[in-house]
Amino acid sequence: MDKLSASLSAADAHVVVMGNAMLGLVHPCKVYNIFAVGAPVIYIGPTPSHVTEAVTTAGVKTAFISVRHGEAEQLAKELLQLKKIPTEARHASHAEYFSAAHLLPRLVAAVENVNPPTG
Repeated sequence: MDKLSASLSAADAHVVVMGNAMLGLVHPCKVYNIFAVGAPVIYIGPTPSHVTEAVTTAGVKTAFISVRHGEAEQLAKELLQLKKIPTEARHASHAEYFSAAHLLPRLVAAVENVNPPTG
């Protein structure tokens, strides 16, 4: 895990891409490790999605860029803005929010609150 953390922390930003047709079918889970180390994220894909919902739900403070496919000019503008932010200010770890200690009790509560179908 230390090697993964060091690798993720070394990048200036991480790119997460999800195809429009994949919405609701796949979940780009690599984004959680990126959020945990606090590295900036560039998300290219449909909105809303699991990625954009995770940012909203967790109150992610990491530099986060979200554009849809085909929005190259908007992405370029956002990248230029990101470049102006000092490196230290681009990072904000959310490891505690995405830790098993925080998420497991929420998962258990959600499962326990599911009522099995009757009939």
